[in-house]
Amino acid sequence: MDESYVPSLQDDLRELKKEVIETRNMNIKTDNRVQGLFGEVKKISAAQEDFESRWRKSTIGAYILFLLVVSAAAVVIMELRVNAFKLEVEKLENQLATLTEADRQKKLVLDARDAADVAADNVLRLIRDKQQETAIKEFDKLDKERLTPAAWAMLEEKVEELRLEMADKHYKKGLADKKIGGYTSAIQEFDVALNYHPHPRNHALILFHKGESLYKKKKYEEAINVLQESLKLDKKHDQAPMAELLIGLSYEENGECDKAVKHLDGLLSKNWGHIYRGSIQYHAKLCRRKLKEER
Repeated sequence: MDESYVPSLQDDLRELKKEVIETRNMNIKTDNRVQGLFGEVKKISAAQEDFESRWRKSTIGAYILFLLVVSAAAVVIMELRVNAFKLEVEKLENQLATLTEADRQKKLVLDARDAADVAADNVLRLIRDKQQETAIKEFDKLDKERLTPAAWAMLEEKVEELRLEMADKHYKKGLADKKIGGYTSAIQEFDVALNYHPHPRNHALILFHKGESLYKKKKYEEAINVLQESLKLDKKHDQAPMAELLIGLSYEENGECDKAVKHLDGLLSKNWGHIYRGSIQYHAKLCRRKLKEER
C-alpha cells in the first residue's frame, strides 16, 4: 500500500467524523426546535381550546340572556294585551250596564205612566160613582209628570169643580150645625170646607161663620183673627157689619177694653153704623166704665 494514501484516508475519516458530529448536532438542534415548535403548537392549541370554550360559554350566556329578554318582552306584551283586553271587556260591560240601566229606566217610566193612567181612570170612575171624597184623595196622589198635559188639565178641571162642591157641602152642613147651637161641629165643618179648596165659593162668609162660632165658644182671640181675615177677603160681604161688631165685642170679652172702645167708636161712622147703633153705644159705654174703674 502506498504510504501517501494512508494520511489522506485518515483525513477523510476525520472529515467524515466531523461531518457526522455536525450532522448529529444539527439533528439535536432540529429535534430541540421541533420540540419547541411542538410546545408552541400545544400552547396555541390549548389557548385555542380555551378561547373556544370561553366563546361557547359566552355564546350560551348570550343566548340565555337573549331568551330571557325575549321571554320578558313576551310577558310584558302579553300583560299589555291582557290589560287592553280587560279594559275592552270593562268598556263593553259598562256600555252594556248603561244600556241595561237605560232600558230599565225606560221601562220604569213606561210602567209609571201606565200606572198613572190606571190611577187617572180610577179617579174618573170615582167621580162618576159620586165618591167625591175618595176621588179627591186619589187625585192628590197622582204624579202630574206621569200624565200628558191634556189628560192632567181635563182631570184637574173636574176635580177642581168637585172640590168646590165638597166645600159648599160642608159649608152648608156647618151652617145647619151652627143654627142649632152645635158650634164645635160647625167649626169643624167650616174647616173641612176650607181644606177642600183654598179659595172656595163664599170664602169670606165661611170665615165669618167660623169666627162667630168661635165667639160663641168664647174663643175670643181666635174669633178676632178669623173675623178680620174674612173682612180682608171681602169688606162688603153680607155679614161684614156683624163681623165688625163681633170683633169689638170680642175685644171687650177678652178684657181689651181700650181696643174695644176704639173699634166700636169707629163703627158709628160707617154707613151701616146706625143698624147696630144701640148695641155699639151700649158696649162702648161698658168698656169706658171698666177702663175708668181700672184707673
